[in-house]
Amino acid sequence: MRFFVDEAEFNRSVDASIGEVVRAIKERAAMGGRVVMGWQLDDNDISEEALLASSAGSEVRATTKDIRVLVRESLVQTEEYFPILVNGISAVADKLEGGSTEEALKLFQQATEGIGWVLQVVQHCGMLLGTSDQGDGMAEDYGALQAALENVASPLKEGKFLQMALKIREELIPTVQRLAPHIAKLREEADRAAN
Repeated sequence: MRFFVDEAEFNRSVDASIGEVVRAIKERAAMGGRVVMGWQLDDNDISEEALLASSAGSEVRATTKDIRVLVRESLVQTEEYFPILVNGISAVADKLEGGSTEEALKLFQQATEGIGWVLQVVQHCGMLLGTSDQGDGMAEDYGALQAALENVASPLKEGKFLQMALKIREELIPTVQRLAPHIAKLREEADRAAN
């Protein structure tokens, strides 16, 4: 089986297993500031797990991307998603106030997943850019967000949906909006790093 990384053939030892070659490709990519984005087996897209389980095929191709470009793209996507997230959280309060409790609770679950995704992007991108824990207030804002989510959950447990809507408007939305400057700052860092 032949292996290629971004169109260049990857030379491997004859007795290396597919797992060993995949690991070596990922390590070499990481040393070059790149990350493997996808795999192909005989011109068909395949997951890494399926590739590792495969024993047939003649050609494996790995596609990589510069980590700085990937970080920047993630932050751009997060900036584009952020107003949608805030509007979605606001829609939860609207639906609670309008009596559409079931629909509101489904939307609230999606919103909390969205908040979690944004936090993961901010945390991971900050680590990759080397800008995490630099006294920018992110830790405090994260703590405030945790507290706001707990304050919203309390009336939810008690079935006090109008109180939940009020907590969403007065506590959760303003606290979530405090994440926007952190995202913008990371995006500026990513722009500088990518140039």
